[in-house]
Amino acid sequence: STAWGWITVILGIVVLFAAFAILKGKVWGRTIGVILATLNAINQLSTMRAYPVWSLIVIMLDVFVIYALTVHGGELKQQF
Repeated sequence: STAWGWITVILGIVVLFAAFAILKGKVWGRTIGVILATLNAINQLSTMRAYPVWSLIVIMLDVFVIYALTVHGGELKQQF
C-alpha cells in the first residue's frame, strides 16, 4: 500500500533533520540517530533468512553508527 511509502518519506525527513542536528552538535540529533540505527538493526533481523549477508552488513554498519554517535558524537560540537 502507499502507507509504507509515506512512512518511509517521513522517516527520511526525520533522519535528515537529525543529521543536520548532529552536524551542529545537538544531543537530540544524536539520540534520534541512535534510536533509528537501533530500530534498523532490529528490523534487519526480519530479513536475515532471505538476505543473510546483506542483513549482517547492515547490522554491522548500524553498530558502527551507534558507536560513533555515542562515543564520538560530542567531538563535533567542540570543533566549532
